[in-house]
Amino acid sequence: TSDRPISVETQRWFDHHNRWLYDLKDPAQLEQRMRSILAAAQARYPEAGIRGVRHRFMMFEVPAYPGPARFEPRPIATLAELLPDGTFRSVFGKLTTDAVELRPQHVELSEVRLVYYLNDLPIAQPLAATRDGNRFAIAPLRGKPLSVIAIIDGEPWLAARRKK
Repeated sequence: TSDRPISVETQRWFDHHNRWLYDLKDPAQLEQRMRSILAAAQARYPEAGIRGVRHRFMMFEVPAYPGPARFEPRPIATLAELLPDGTFRSVFGKLTTDAVELRPQHVELSEVRLVYYLNDLPIAQPLAATRDGNRFAIAPLRGKPLSVIAIIDGEPWLAARRKK
């Protein structure tokens, strides 16, 4: 969130320097890192009037040959956001063999639907789950990497990820 559109250079800085946030496992560390990113962006690009940040989980596709070689970004879900009023929002939690546990931070979990992505392919598959509070019991999922997305009020949030 900024007072004016950010430049291509500024967007490249955000994209390059902050791309591994989903490796953090602790919501408190994620929040701290988001606050550091905002402070660094405000110091580095004061002319942009940056007041908030959102980190999106993306996948990239390469079109098949004989088309030109290029990466096509596919936005998948929001990992976390820091609003201009200082509110940190995320549901990023934990994935075990039989459950997904959401750790909501200022996100209301009224109606939640889960989907998953296997093997870094940008194809969402429905995930059957039985809900008990913030915990969703699931059948074991094979495949790595594995990304679980919680669709909350139509908004996709990264719920959990397994890389290995």
